Order: sequence, then structure tokens, then C-alpha cells
Amino acid sequence: MRKMVYEIDQFRYRNRHYLLRASIDFYDLFNVFPQIILSEKRDKVERIAAMEAEDCRYAKRKNGTIPFVYMHPDWSEWNSSENDDKLRKVQCLDILNTYPEELKEQRGDTLKYIFPLSYPTGKNYYQLIHWWSLQTSGWLDFGAMIPETKAGILKNLALIRYHIEMPDYWMPERYPNWGSMKSSEKKKATEKEFKVINDVLMGARNAGKSVFTMFKTSMGKEYGGWKITAVDDKMKDGVFLADSSEVVMKIMSATGIDPSLSGLIPGKGGSNRSGSDKREALNIYMSLVTAHEDIILDPWQYSSWHNGWNNEDWETHWWLGRPYLQTLNQVTPSKRDNTPNPDTDADQ
Repeated sequence: MRKMVYEIDQFRYRNRHYLLRASIDFYDLFNVFPQIILSEKRDKVERIAAMEAEDCRYAKRKNGTIPFVYMHPDWSEWNSSENDDKLRKVQCLDILNTYPEELKEQRGDTLKYIFPLSYPTGKNYYQLIHWWSLQTSGWLDFGAMIPETKAGILKNLALIRYHIEMPDYWMPERYPNWGSMKSSEKKKATEKEFKVINDVLMGARNAGKSVFTMFKTSMGKEYGGWKITAVDDKMKDGVFLADSSEVVMKIMSATGIDPSLSGLIPGKGGSNRSGSDKREALNIYMSLVTAHEDIILDPWQYSSWHNGWNNEDWETHWWLGRPYLQTLNQVTPSKRDNTPNPDTDADQ
């Protein structure tokens, strides 16, 4: 028994990188290409490695089964021939019909096999990942245009806060020699007048100050004076924020991830999520991915059978630990103590 436990532990350590790499391909493409490597006596599965999914292609079916998986590091450079030096051909297992006993009895030099995995979506060879709907619907392209569009607006936008209007009679009355002044002098004097008003309006120190102007009257008739009009800033209303939020929602929906797990969702005012939302969303998500875990771990379950770790007295079943969040009122006080007790845990 102890020898079997040691053997299983060594198997787990040797193949510890498989789970992460397989998970990446699974959620990227819904297709995983694990390669199992047998011992020279064919009685043990020694290693399990996830091949790069984008490098793998199935051969055409023969008699209802796929005989091989072709692997190439760059299919764009493939010369369309099996004589390509970079092309590899690996036998593909029929995982529904090939029992470990049959695999042990097969003859030949082949010790490497592809153990094909996929999430069933009704396709013949390669399954279609759920997030692909984002690509076909155009939401990914739309979302990618928003940052570029906003950057263009900010780059070319003239941030005008106020529209200041001066009456045409102001400068001739302000400067008695206005009519004889040169154009350059008039320009300099006009800029000086505007600077006085602009200095009052701009700057943090001038926040909250009052602005006064005078207007001309003649025999009870009012003449227009200086006018200061605040320019409406369209950017302060959060242009495209609602669109950004919509894109985020579409992406989350297509990937099957509750938006509350990401915290603050972009948009007008944001959308702060509570801890209860996160807790329940995570617990629901962990329940829904059980089928995904079973698929990814299938080569390990097969290896337990092949390696003789399952019999009438002993069963080895692989599973992944999952966090389940709970509130304190759901956990009894006796279960809240996580501090090891040296008196009771020393021999465990």
C-alpha cells in the first residue's frame, strides 16, 4: 500500500504542469491534446503532457475513428506534405473504446499517444468555444475601437472652458489713441485686455470667485458689454463609458463569468459589487465548472486504471480542490479554529 501511495505521489509530481497548460487550451479553444507516454513495458503511464493545441491537427477519420494527430510548430510554413521535417504524426487513442488492457497488448515501437479531449458542442472535429460569438457578432472589434477613438478625441480636442466676448466699442474708449495705433499695438493691447479676464477665470486659486462686467448706457438704452459664456464640456459626461460597459458585459456573458467577480464594472458611475455578490457568484461558478474539471482530469483517471491503482480494495480518483466561500454564521465556532494544535496534530 505504501509503495502504491509513493508511486502515485511521484506520478502527480512528474505531471504537475499538465493541469495548467491543459486548462489554458481548454478555455481558449475547448480542445485539448494531452500526450500520454508509456513505460517501455507498456504497463505504466509515465507522463502526461499537454501539447500546444494550435500546433495540432486531426487526421481524417477512418472507419469512424481518428487514427492520427499531426503536429507542426507553424502550419503557415507547412509544405503540404508528410515529408515535412517539422511534421510529427502521433497515434490518436479512441478513448471511448480503447481499454488499458488493449493498449498494453498493442505491439510496435509506439509509446506515445494523443488522448484527445474536448467539450462537446456538436462539431465534428474541433469544438467551437463559447466566446467565439464575440468575434462573429462584432463586439470584440467594436470594443477595440473605443480606446482608439477616445485617444483620437483627447488628442485633437480643444479644451475650451469659456467663450469671452468683447464689445466693439470697448477698445476705442479704453485707448483714446486707438485709431492711430499700429496693428501690432492693437493686437497686443487686445490680448492684454483678454488676459485680465482670463486670469480671473482660470486657476485653482480663482475657484469660487465672482466676475463682474460693466455695460454702457445712453439715454436709458443699454449697450452690450463683455459676455462670458461657459462652454459645455461633452467629455465630462463620460463619452463611450456606457459603450465600454456594454462591451464588458458582452465579454463576461460570452465567457460565462459573472461580472461581479471582476469588481468594478466600467461605466457611468461604475457598478460596485457587494461581498455577497462575489461569494455567491464564485460558488455558482465553481459548481458549473465541475464538468470542465472532469474532462481535463480524464487522462489522469485513465492512468489510474492503466497503472493498476484501481482494484477491489483500492480506488484512486483525481479531483481538484475548490474554494467555497461562506459567511461566519454558516460555519460553526468549532470549525473556525485554523491554528494547528501541536498536541493533536504532531502524528498526523
